[in-house]
Amino acid sequence: MTSPAAIRSPRPLPGYRPCVGLMLISRDGLVLIGERIDAAVGGWQMPQGGIDPDEPPRAAAMRELAEEVGTERAELMAESRCWYAYDLP
Repeated sequence: MTSPAAIRSPRPLPGYRPCVGLMLISRDGLVLIGERIDAAVGGWQMPQGGIDPDEPPRAAAMRELAEEVGTERAELMAESRCWYAYDLP
């Protein structure tokens, strides 16, 4: 599909699943990064997940935070102006 470098696009590219990725920052400036338990080799990631059909991206972001982190008390501070497409190894 693509090279390892991310591709920026104004909208999701065909063949890629629309997803949201989040950076959760505490008031103290700490960033939440979770260790994956399903990886054969250690892996770390921030909260993320797919956007359901007809779901706005912001709603998907808040849903993912509730599902993966258990919080509904986050405030959206910023968002990307474009979509990124990338292939996982």
